[in-house]
Amino acid sequence: MKRLDTSRVLDLKGAILFKGDTATTCEVALVSNLIGYVSANCLDYQDGTTTLTSTTSYSVMIADSGTTNLGKYNIDTITVHPKYDPKTFANNLALLQFNTGNPIQFKNYIAANEEDWMSTMYSRRGVVTGSPNNWAVPDVVNGSASAPDKCAEVSTLYGANTKDFTCTEQVLVSDQEGKKCAAPYSSIYGVHDPDLAIAGLYSHSVIIGGDNLCGYTQVYNFYTLLSNYLEWGGNTAESTMYLYVANNNYLNNIVSGYSMTVPANAPAVSGVVVGGDLSTIAILGTLPADNVASSTESPAASSTEKPAAPSSSEEPASSEKPAEGEEGLDPANSNSAQTTEEKGKKSNIVTIIIIVLGVLAVLAILAFLLWRRRKNQKKKQNTNMIDIDNNYMD
Repeated sequence: MKRLDTSRVLDLKGAILFKGDTATTCEVALVSNLIGYVSANCLDYQDGTTTLTSTTSYSVMIADSGTTNLGKYNIDTITVHPKYDPKTFANNLALLQFNTGNPIQFKNYIAANEEDWMSTMYSRRGVVTGSPNNWAVPDVVNGSASAPDKCAEVSTLYGANTKDFTCTEQVLVSDQEGKKCAAPYSSIYGVHDPDLAIAGLYSHSVIIGGDNLCGYTQVYNFYTLLSNYLEWGGNTAESTMYLYVANNNYLNNIVSGYSMTVPANAPAVSGVVVGGDLSTIAILGTLPADNVASSTESPAASSTEKPAAPSSSEEPASSEKPAEGEEGLDPANSNSAQTTEEKGKKSNIVTIIIIVLGVLAVLAILAFLLWRRRKNQKKKQNTNMIDIDNNYMD
């Protein structure tokens, strides 16, 4: 099967984190012009704590598509996941809140349900060396069809949370003081041809047979998948989060306090763990290994959208709404989306028709109870602040 061209990543908006005037290698997974995720180990903390230092200023630089710069914007609020563990890198995420202001408004979808994906792509965004306000062309590679067998052996965290991570040995060739080094990609995309959306962020690497990325036998790179943390992010920011799936029946995690399982046992194969900002490594190119791995099939899809509401209230989030326009989606079919509200209206109409037709009393009561139950379930789902779109094309 022919793969989706890696150049499709360049069509999507992307962003990286800045510390002061310095670009990091930490990619920001944009949700909208107001919100994004970044790996928590990219931030600066007070010694031995998960409390951010007050001396580091942060901003996010956003690319419209390819190397077109939308600008750099100060980050107003940073919320580190409450269960982030800097020793194991469990729940290695932080939510960034900023505002691009008018007229720059958009929304990005986060790919979920890994079973949907026909393939993956790994990408690394960055700036031109010596010109921090100019984007370099992103490095993109097709992902391997499956994770290496030893991923669980070198990381018990991965073994206990395979739905929250992807693992790959794929890296970029890099240069540090004349040495060829391994530089991980900064993000992973879930692909369902002809569309794709960002799915996760680089978390950390486990180095085997060495103590750094410039001297090793093997290196395993782990990426935190975002979908289970959308509920937490939506409640934290009191804003809509956007989910991209192919399976019309898929139900995403709705537990705001979701966190990974942190195993107590040590990995079977010990290694050196590194992660966070790797900006001291200059990129040279892409390693060829595993770049042409085969992919697997996934089912086609229809389109669904769920409105959002904060868990502390039954009313929708009152924060600023992103403008229309969906990154990672085919706009030609954007009008085909069926909202949860429309589904609810259809259920109500069916119930009214049944009552009007004067069905036997016992059946009317059963229909009423069923309608009431479905309404309560839908009401509960609407607290998860997740807007789902599965607008893939056959």
